[in-house]
This record gives sequence, structure tokens and C-alpha cells, in this order.
Amino acid sequence: MAKGTVYYCSECGYKSAKWAGKCPQCGAWSSFEEIDELPKDVKKSRSSDIKVYEFKDVEYTSEDRYKTKYEEFDRLLGGGLLKGEVVLVTGNPGIGKSTLLLQVANSYKDYGDVLYISGEESPAQIKNRGERLKISGESIYIMAEMDILNIYEYVVSKKPKVVIVDSIQTLYNSSMDSISGTPTQIRECTLKIIEIAKKYNISFFIVGHITKDGKEMGRAQVVQAEAANIEPEAFMNPILLKPTTDRKSQVIVNGKVYKNMDAREYFAYKHNLKKDIMEAYNYIRENFDICVLEGAGSPAEINLKEDDIVNTGMAEMADSPVILVADIDRGGVFAAIYGTVMLLEENERKRIKGVIINKFRGDKSLLTSGIEMIEKLTDIPVLGVVPFVSLGIEEEDSLGIDKYNEKKEGKIRISVIKLKHISNFTDIDALSHYNDVSLKYVTKSSELGNEDIIIIPGSKNTVEDMKDLIEKNIGREIVRIAKKGTPVFGICGGFQILGQKIMDPEKIESDLNEISGLGLLDIETVMKSDKTTTQYKNTVKNVSGILTGTEGMEIKGYEIHQGYSYPVNEKNEENNNSENILKNDTACLFGDENLKGTVKDNVAGTYIHGIFDNSEFTNHFLNEVRKFKGLDRIDENFSYSDYKNREYDKLAEVLRENLDIKKIYEIMGCE
Repeated sequence: MAKGTVYYCSECGYKSAKWAGKCPQCGAWSSFEEIDELPKDVKKSRSSDIKVYEFKDVEYTSEDRYKTKYEEFDRLLGGGLLKGEVVLVTGNPGIGKSTLLLQVANSYKDYGDVLYISGEESPAQIKNRGERLKISGESIYIMAEMDILNIYEYVVSKKPKVVIVDSIQTLYNSSMDSISGTPTQIRECTLKIIEIAKKYNISFFIVGHITKDGKEMGRAQVVQAEAANIEPEAFMNPILLKPTTDRKSQVIVNGKVYKNMDAREYFAYKHNLKKDIMEAYNYIRENFDICVLEGAGSPAEINLKEDDIVNTGMAEMADSPVILVADIDRGGVFAAIYGTVMLLEENERKRIKGVIINKFRGDKSLLTSGIEMIEKLTDIPVLGVVPFVSLGIEEEDSLGIDKYNEKKEGKIRISVIKLKHISNFTDIDALSHYNDVSLKYVTKSSELGNEDIIIIPGSKNTVEDMKDLIEKNIGREIVRIAKKGTPVFGICGGFQILGQKIMDPEKIESDLNEISGLGLLDIETVMKSDKTTTQYKNTVKNVSGILTGTEGMEIKGYEIHQGYSYPVNEKNEENNNSENILKNDTACLFGDENLKGTVKDNVAGTYIHGIFDNSEFTNHFLNEVRKFKGLDRIDENFSYSDYKNREYDKLAEVLRENLDIKKIYEIMGCE
């Protein structure tokens, strides 16, 4: 019998027989998802299987509960885990949920098979953690699967006693069109699990994370959110392109990786993204007073305009007025304004309600006649001229990093390796504001050798950047300098580079299966397709070397990376069997169940972006370097967040002084 079609709202779960642009229950736009459902007559035919029990007739004994060696854990479960029970285990990422459940799994195996389903970690990573916990592998099975339909089939056929799902946010139903983590997918997958548990008397633990949306967005949009004093969220940046090679970019849709595409493939596909863009736009429109649509590049690229989704194409979709911003610092500003307007279609020209001239150096009165002529030629008013001002606001892209090389030589000299595929370069921005610190980016081995600190930043392609460091002999020079005692600090991709080797079995970043790292930290890294994107907050726990004294300090930041790292095992020399032991000098910097960072003497690394934005930590780190150099300790009470807010206020003041704000509000419909 054929299935029928129904529509569920992905935001609130509202069910409808037909598609609607706006959910009548929660007001979300473009949120309805098509789902096949069995016809009513089929459902009715199954009603005869329903069993009803009178409360007094329901019996169970202590034998119906699975107990562990952890009395408090069993007490919280009412005396043990009931057969057919579904338990939600929730908490912030890194708090130890997975470790706890792996430990109790070791007890439940006494009752029969235990299945550990992981959508976040590979079997090797789980095995590595299990060995550290001294867990024997008998009767514990690992499944790296995310499709609930495949999980359903396996569990029903094998019938393990206990199943652990880590985590519910990673599961999806392949018969549905939405991605994992959406309310609809979480609901449907949870219902499937409950169905298995009740029907086959199988007990389940479901891991659920409490976190911010844990999605990825561009740094420019994060800065804009900070300036507006609101929390950055992925809907502000529905489509993000992150170059991975000279020809390919990672396409991120609503904060989650979609796939890698070359330019031709993306331009052929991007019209499919209009739904996602409009969903984000409609959400902003409904929940905020002002919505600013930032374009990218030129709106007059006539060869690319057909499927434009960021400039006039977006203005068309949103039925929005347009303000054209022209960069006079590049020269030929009036030609650029006139040429852009003339290359637009008539309907596109009508949308342009004003022009802003940006980054002017000199006497603005010299522009008066030019402004009058361009207004007459285009019939579009110039809303103001913004002067070129030096502000301590993070650069939008790596083209702006050369500014650090212009600073005078400081007593503490930091060399930042300018990786070919550098990312999150703003991680070092906070360091540039300390009075005795100077920063420079280096691209050659000959530029190294006179610094006090080397920093290896993040990378969009760690494998290729490691290859590049080897070919340019920069890697060898870093190792030489590190062995002399100079502090070396790696962040994210830089952390991976500092390890023994980087493995890429799925060929995510390169055709290489693996490549040797610098060998300065006793870790190895395995690339995987799933991307870690989450806010992070923890305290430093395991410290030594250059980070001595930072124990107990709170660290805030975020993670955006592919792959995971783990301590290198070495053979136990006391026996000749295959047992492995962890090296004692490789401890997780923050005490998480997964390796977020480590330190060994003068070399340290972490996955946490923004670590130097934590003033207490950075002050202490710099003082350790000062002590090593024989310099006096400096206790700068510098707050990077306060500094950024002051710079945002300066920018706002400059704009109000030089733009016709009243006219801009009028164009926006605010007055």
C-alpha cells in the first residue's frame, strides 16, 4: 500500500497535510519538511496489537534491572537500569558523558552484549579511551553509524542487552530530507529508539549535548555580532565558503559542512541554496528590528550575475533597497561607481538608494565637485565620505595580516608562521596589543631565528600546509629553534602540525594517506569527515614547562577543526607483548576526555581558538617568556574584550560624524 505525504515543521514539529511557507504554530519560515507516512487504513490494521495492562497487574523483580559496580550511578537510576528503559544523559561537551558510559558499559557486559554507537568518534578513538580506562573489550561492540534505519536493523537482529547512543544530535533518518541535529531528526530518531526499547526489551542510553548551536560561521560575521552586542549565530551567515586549496572551497550551509566544491561545481549548484538563505533571512526579519544584508565582491560581475545570491540577487529575493559602498583607497572611485551602476539592469539600478565612499585619506572638500557630478550622472545621492581610520578591529581576511609587520620591534618578538592555507589568524590579534610585544608573519626559513616565541596558527588544510613546511625547510628550522629552548605554540592545525604524524585515510585534505609532523609533541592526528564546531569553556588542569602556573585558570574559546588528536602510545618495555602504555608526559591540558591540548617543556598546543583572548592566561604566558629572557615581570591588566568594545564605539562615532544617518534610516524604513 502506498505511503502518504505529510509535512513537519523542523523547528517545532507541527504537522500539516500540505506545505506552507510559514509555520502557523511557531512562525518559522521555510521550515516544513516532506515526510512519507503510512496511510490511515494501514495504521488502523495494526491497532489490534495494542496491549493494555492494569497497574496492579504489572510486576517486575530486581532481576529486571542491570546493575553496575558504581552504587551512586545505580541509585540515580532507581536501583539499576531497567530492561527496556531509555535514559537521557545530558551535559556540556567535554564534561565526561562518553567516558562515564564507557565505564558503565564495562559492567553491563556481564549481562550480555553491549553496543556502543558513536556518531562523533571513530572506533579507534573509543578503543584508545577504553584502554586508558583499563576496559576489556569482551562483549562490547562499537558501531560508527549515524543512519537510524541501519541502526534499527542491526539492533533488532543482534538484540544486545544495552545500547549506548553517543550522541542523538548526530543521528538522522535517511528517509527524511533534513540534516542531523534538526528538531525533526532528533524527534524521529528518538521515537525509533523508544520503539526498539519497548518492543524488544532493550535498554538504551541516549547522549544529548547542552551547548550553543555549535555551528560554524565566518569570522567577519562574528565580529559584526560582537559590535551589535548580540550572540553570534549561524543564521547570520547561512552560506560560508572556506578555501581548502587554490581551486576548491568547503561549502558550509547553516553552520554545517555540506561538501567540498570547485568553482564551476559551486556556481552550478548555488541556486539550490536560495531556500536556506531565505530561511535565515525570514528568521532575522521576524526576530530583529533591523536586518543588514552584506554583499560580497562587486554586484556588476556580468558573467556571474545570473545566479547571484549575495549582491543584487539577494536584494531581489528580499525586495531590499541597496546602498553601494565604494573603496576610494583602491583608486578610480568615481569610475567604479558609474561603471557599476551602468552595468546593472534597470530594475537593479532602481534599488540603489545611496552611495558611500569609504577609506578616504586627505581633505574631503577636494571630492565635492566629483560627488556633484556622480550624483548628476547616476541620479543617486552620495550619503557621505568615511575617512581612513586605524582601528583595532580584527581583519576580515588574511589580506590584512601584513599590518603586524609594520609595528616597531618589541622586547618580546613573536614569529607567526604564515601557512599557505592559514585560517583563524585573528587568534594572535590580542598578543599584538601588549606594549612590549612585536609580531611578524614569516614565509621563509631565513626569516626565523631571532624570535622569542614561534606560533603556528590554524589551517584550512593541515596536510598540505605540513607538506609545504617540509618543502620550504621551515619545519626543520622550527624544530632546530625549539630544541634550543625557544617557546613554540600551535593552535588547531598548528597543534596537529606539532605532533608526530597526521593521517588522512579518507583523503579529506590531500591524496596523502599520512605525513610526518614536526615531532615536537607526543601526539598523532587522524582526519575525519565530521567537523568539530563548538564553544568551549574549561579550566587548565595539567601544566608544565612554559605553561607552569596557569593551572586553575579559566579558558574560553571555540573549536573548529576536522580530525582528532590522541597521545602516542609506546611499547611497554617491561614485557614483549602487544600491550601499550601512554607516555606520562602527554596529558590533556584541560582534563577533557578528548585531547584539547598538551604541553611538553617549551612546546605547547591546543585546539582552542581564542586562547590568547584570555587575558590572565596570556599575561602569565608572556611573563614566563620575560623571565626566560631576564626581563622584569609585567602585570598588565589588559582586557581584550574591553579593548574591542572601545574600538567598536570609535567606529560607530566615525560613521555618525561622516554619514547622513538620518537618510540611511529613512532608506531602511526606520523613520
